[in-house]
Amino acid sequence: MSKQNIQHRRRFMGGRATPEQYHSKYAFPPGTKCQVGGCPAHPLTRIIVMVPYEELRKRDPGIDVLAQTDPAKFLAMMIPLKINGPTQPAVNHIRISTVYACKTHTPDAERAAAKGPSWAVVEINRGPGEDKPKVGWGTMPT
Repeated sequence: MSKQNIQHRRRFMGGRATPEQYHSKYAFPPGTKCQVGGCPAHPLTRIIVMVPYEELRKRDPGIDVLAQTDPAKFLAMMIPLKINGPTQPAVNHIRISTVYACKTHTPDAERAAAKGPSWAVVEINRGPGEDKPKVGWGTMPT
């Protein structure tokens, strides 16, 4: 790759937006706003909390009622995760909540997600960040 093909951050989208702004505007469902503190800003972070299905059945047997009354909604909440390595079978998890947070409220949302039970799995997607994108000459592994 020649030095002429480097895409600097100031040239991303023709200089109209940073990668962080582009992610905030287009990576989330249309009309999504920050859900922490009633902020009207575009979200930058998505936090998903998932719990193992068998553990949830032990703690709340009422989950079987949801599985029987609305199976389509129940299956949409089901996520198979391989958390013990690629050789172990996938464990079914239930998506309990999805929260969107703006740049200012991301630390508060992460702190709240960390206070959950130890058996819950939390996925945090922060997007590209301000200085993460590195494209072009000199970024290739040697």
